[in-house]
This record gives sequence, C-alpha cells and structure tokens, in this order.
Amino acid sequence: MNWLNRLLSRSPKARVEKAKGNHVENLAAHPAVDLAALERHGMLDIPVWIEVPPDDATPHTYDGWLWEVEPMGEYLYYLAGNFPKNEKGLLRYASATTRIEVHVSFEDDVLSVAEYDSPMDAERATASGRVHTDFAQMTVAEADAVIRAGGVTDEAAFAVLKGIDRLEFAYVQLFDPHSERPSLRARCDMIEQVDGDPRLLRIEAFSTDPTQKVGPLCEAVIDLYHRYSGMPPHRLSGAIRM
Repeated sequence: MNWLNRLLSRSPKARVEKAKGNHVENLAAHPAVDLAALERHGMLDIPVWIEVPPDDATPHTYDGWLWEVEPMGEYLYYLAGNFPKNEKGLLRYASATTRIEVHVSFEDDVLSVAEYDSPMDAERATASGRVHTDFAQMTVAEADAVIRAGGVTDEAAFAVLKGIDRLEFAYVQLFDPHSERPSLRARCDMIEQVDGDPRLLRIEAFSTDPTQKVGPLCEAVIDLYHRYSGMPPHRLSGAIRM
C-alpha cells in the first residue's frame, strides 16, 4: 500500500509533462509573467529572485520561473543570477553568466546520480590538496589558466570547499575539461530522509564570467549552507519534469 500512502500524503515526486510542440511553439503558448527581483546579492551584485526561509515549505518550482532548462522535479528555495528575460518574462537559465541556486529534489534518478557523482567529486577535491581559499583572489579565468597550466588530471579540476564542517559532499570545480570556456562550480549536496523518501538538498554557484572572483562565489555557497543545512522535513508537491 505504499503507493496509496504516497498518493494520500501528496507525493513530492514530480509529475511528468510532455512538451506539446517545439520550444518556439511552447514559448508562444506560455502565459506572460512579470517577475521582479527581491534585492541584490551583497557579495556578487546579482539579482535575488527567490528566497524562501528554510523553515517554510517552498511554493516555487522551475515552472513559471525559468526557460532554457528542463525541469527535473526541483523545488526552489533560493535563486539568484543575472538572468536575461525572454519575451514572456521568464528567466533564461542557461544565459546567466553567474547564478546561485538552492533546491531540493525527491526524484529517484536525480538522487542516484548525486549518490554516485557527489562523493567521487568530493574525494577528488580532497585528493587535490587544494582548498578554495588558495584561489580566492583569482578570477574565474585566472583559476582556469592556473589549473590548465598545471596539467589535467582527475583531481586537478577540484578543490575543497573550505567551511563546510559537516560530512557533506562539497567541492569546487575550477575548470571544465570538456570546454574551452573558463567556468567555476561550487557545490554542496546533502542527502537525507523525509518520511521515508530520500531528499537531495543542493546548494550551488556557477559562473562563466571570466572576471568574477572565486572567493565570493565560494563564500556565497558556504553562507547558504549555514542557512539551509538542517532544513526541516517539509512535505512538498507540485514539481514537474520534462
């Protein structure tokens, strides 16, 4: 009767939606929205769009907020970034040069990938012998150049995200070996149980702005970690995936 209990308790699993047309047709059919930023992020000077306290259940999903990304069952607690808007007023996710996000997910495949990849990347960060403060005063482009000049290995791309004092999966990826464009990803993943359902809490900053300093990006993630770790076991519903 697990399926019945899940149904009666409003499952946090996303409902699957299939796009009815191509992206042009789907955008034309999308209702216009008027999204306003709440404030500017103090360290990064980018707009903050969503900020839900960790003690509250969030009403926000990717639907109605973001374009240029396929929803995969995310429930948004925090979203900041210099997203341009499309003609319907939606935030163009992939076009931001710097973004920060806190979301939770209950999707089985998303959790499986995180359970495999995140510990491995955190181990690579530890094996690198580097911490993010080694690069704090560098720009994203400068850090990328330093790593590439030192030689590409499994560990070379990573550094420890210093300041995450619990046994979470946290790391900084200082360059992408599959791209010539400088980038930085600082991530902390936490996997916990919520009434029998595993929940992924992901805190992440990502930037392809070559002039962005590494330190503030990492400190933004650490700040959000201290704010959102230990989040209560909210029962959420309404997310979609495509």
